[in-house]
Amino acid sequence: MLILVVAFVTAVLLLGRSRGLGALVGLAISLVVLISFVLPLLDGSNPVLVAVVGASVIAFVSLYLAHGFGPATNVALLSTLVCLGLTGRSDESSLFLESLGVGIDPRGCSWRAS
Repeated sequence: MLILVVAFVTAVLLLGRSRGLGALVGLAISLVVLISFVLPLLDGSNPVLVAVVGASVIAFVSLYLAHGFGPATNVALLSTLVCLGLTGRSDESSLFLESLGVGIDPRGCSWRAS
């Protein structure tokens, strides 16, 4: 596994150069956010809110590290944040679950038997 990781990092750095380095740093920060913020808060907190906040932080850091500051990155970040705000509210997965009669609340509250 270590050989694959080294090969991956080498390929990203050779092919991506500074953007590849930024992407790898963004990946490392993403892991830190997931382990230190998202996982501890999932126990008892609203999972959709935790996921949206965690994903927003990851998107912000990763996009700017990989692509730099500029209008295109700003638009990409804004689009990502708008889509994250719609998570769990306008998704076909939540409609599919309702059609099954499972009664899972996509906002993260408790489930109910139908």
